[in-house]
Amino acid sequence: MLWVGRPKSEPHEAALCKKYESRIARMVKFEETALKPLAQQPSDCDREGERILQKVSDGEYLVVLDERGREMSSRQWADWLVTKQEESRDVTFVIGGAYGVSHAIRERANDMISLTRMTLPHGLARLLLVEQIYRGLCITVNHPYHHE
Repeated sequence: MLWVGRPKSEPHEAALCKKYESRIARMVKFEETALKPLAQQPSDCDREGERILQKVSDGEYLVVLDERGREMSSRQWADWLVTKQEESRDVTFVIGGAYGVSHAIRERANDMISLTRMTLPHGLARLLLVEQIYRGLCITVNHPYHHE
């Protein structure tokens, strides 16, 4: 997961994220990279995009989190995660900064997924994403974390 933000700016969010990230890491390979925000205005988004693309290899399946992306139920999300695992592809989730992601990132993306149609602060999007990754993985192994 690549995200633009300051990891220590919201200690409660960071603590919750670490909780889910450690649970995820027991189930699958998981890495998280925070990139310091550059965007002070919308035009700076391109520079952030260049930095993000430098961290992504050609073979990675790039997923942008965006309110314009497609929505999924928890079960659909779990099925999607299984498909990616079966394809044996490294999946990189990208959460943009204050002004979202650049056009170059959208062009490179293999998929665009929405956590909600509402705009979220990137720290909260990060927390929702790691919780949903954990939930999806739990669904795939019939762990009792998820209830329908």
